[in-house]
Amino acid sequence: MLHAQAWGAMAMAMVRCSRGAVALPAAFLLALAGCAGQQTAATENLLAASGFMARPADTSARAALLTSLPPHRLVLRTHNGRNIWFYADPTICGCVYAGDDAAYTAYRRNQFVARLADQRRLAAEAEERASYDQNVLMADEWMSGFGPWAPYYF
Repeated sequence: MLHAQAWGAMAMAMVRCSRGAVALPAAFLLALAGCAGQQTAATENLLAASGFMARPADTSARAALLTSLPPHRLVLRTHNGRNIWFYADPTICGCVYAGDDAAYTAYRRNQFVARLADQRRLAAEAEERASYDQNVLMADEWMSGFGPWAPYYF
């Protein structure tokens, strides 16, 4: 996921460099494609950990299923009265993940836990940055030579 800082840095680089106006967007798109690949790999790891079975598209029936499903999306199909969830990955593994309702429920739970862990990590990083910024400001006041008796306190 791209943060506002990355977008801002990209915009500033575009303004400062007129010769690299084509190279920077190309590099940005390559980085964005790399992020998409990482997201797909993370989704597939969660699917496998949740009980979905990866089936390679090595038969004509599986190849037809792979091409009929939207890529990188969970799709619900009913077969013989049973719900089966499919996830087609034509780009990385060339396979179809299949799972039942229990696997889908486990996937959603694992996805929630992973998002919660990411939010906690981001909150801890933000708190650490804020603490560092506060310490830098305090050190700046003390390094000015006046300490807490600086003229702007009075």
